[in-house]
Amino acid sequence: MANRDDQRMYRFDLLDRTGVFLGFGLVQLAVLGVGALASTMAVTSGLSLPVAATPVMLAAGLALGRVRGERLVDLVPVVARWVAGRPRRRWLAPLHLLNPDAVSDQQPTLPPFLAGLHLLEAPGDWGRLAGAGVVHDTDTAAMSAVVRVRGQDFALAPRDEQVRLLAGWGDVLAGFATERGAVARLSWTDFTTPTGMRDHLTWLASQPTTASEASESYRELLHGTGALSAGHDVLVTVTVTRERLTGTRNRADVDERLLAVLGKAVDTLVRGLRTAGLLAEDPLTAGELAAVLRGRLDPVRMRKASTGSLAERLGLVQPANAGPMAVDVEWSRLRTDGAWHRTYWIAEWPRLTQHPDWMEPVLAFVGTGSRTLTVLFEPVAPSASRRRVDRDSIKLDTDATTRSERGRRVDAGHRRLQAAVAEREAELVAGYAEVTYAGLVTVTAEDDASLRAACDECEQVAREHGLELRPLDGRHDIAFAAALPLGLGLARTWVA
Repeated sequence: MANRDDQRMYRFDLLDRTGVFLGFGLVQLAVLGVGALASTMAVTSGLSLPVAATPVMLAAGLALGRVRGERLVDLVPVVARWVAGRPRRRWLAPLHLLNPDAVSDQQPTLPPFLAGLHLLEAPGDWGRLAGAGVVHDTDTAAMSAVVRVRGQDFALAPRDEQVRLLAGWGDVLAGFATERGAVARLSWTDFTTPTGMRDHLTWLASQPTTASEASESYRELLHGTGALSAGHDVLVTVTVTRERLTGTRNRADVDERLLAVLGKAVDTLVRGLRTAGLLAEDPLTAGELAAVLRGRLDPVRMRKASTGSLAERLGLVQPANAGPMAVDVEWSRLRTDGAWHRTYWIAEWPRLTQHPDWMEPVLAFVGTGSRTLTVLFEPVAPSASRRRVDRDSIKLDTDATTRSERGRRVDAGHRRLQAAVAEREAELVAGYAEVTYAGLVTVTAEDDASLRAACDECEQVAREHGLELRPLDGRHDIAFAAALPLGLGLARTWVA
């Protein structure tokens, strides 16, 4: 980094793929070991050499083979889950037309990858935040709250102001990286959808027709720029989990304490965002959360359902009817009602150093469908950060020594990882906090052809700006749920 703030640059660390021994991970070593053992037993049993070599050759292919960048050993559990989950790939919501009282607690009926979620209202002891919406994940004993945030023309701000805003966001994240902190995750989600120029055209139609030449010129301008206009809805989610609590005995005690610590976390988050210069609103209510969920599940139909604002549509969407009516999970996509979704994992971030506004072209891009960009953060306690640095440093140094002793080359990627660990240690000593992060991109369209076109556009824009997107085939239901602003995280699985 340069000394002057207005020249500050940012760099993403490489993903550590060095494994535990000569670049092999534990699973790969286990597969190779089982194959070698099976071949050895076959030889001692008197089988011919070609037959005896078959297990180790199959194990080597499984451990070393790749399909579209993913290791075969990582795809095996995905395929197994896909085969086992066949009965649950299609889901239809039950209809309570003749017995409306069958809807319990006015909670939505949700598909398996969202089952266990309840949209609640915060209790009165939250003070000024009382009545805010709470997402309660009963399966993982986690609670989340969501805050809508708006920036202040970040792309147009001077470089030193951009650096200041990014530092402020870093301070928000660092405030939750404490010892024994209950906050397990934070995330921000940018939902981008084409908006067109409907409001401008409506206003133009209401004007007198005396200035016809000016009106036609303005109309041509609106039609020319309408395809480039988009609406952005940025939500920040904070999540507390049972695992981060201590001294809890029963479920009622857990829920009560989770609500208490979530209220404090939300208050801290809102204050931190406002201190950082961001326009943070109060947490969304349960009705607003329901509208957000419905809007992500089927954005096209939500736009067609009403020409009013989000606040005007809240009367149409409540927690009891926030879920989809039908879900179809396919290997390469997910369909919820009238929308088709495809979710990607950001497998590689830019390797070159970047300016503060490097992501602006990606966020500003308007394609043929809707797009959701989600970045999930997990604060790491200082003691855990120090242990991770020690572990990574020892592992990388040992692997480099082993490679040298065996005559294998220590490549530039390995050396860069070693340098990154040293930088992390220096930052920890200087008092900075550590967070782990992951990025997800969901592309949504109203039909299969539009989805393919939108995905091609999104992948192309990502490549142009140094991002590698990898489709989460076989996991699009869980990936879609993780990309929602509900605080579900990446570890959620099928509910039996």
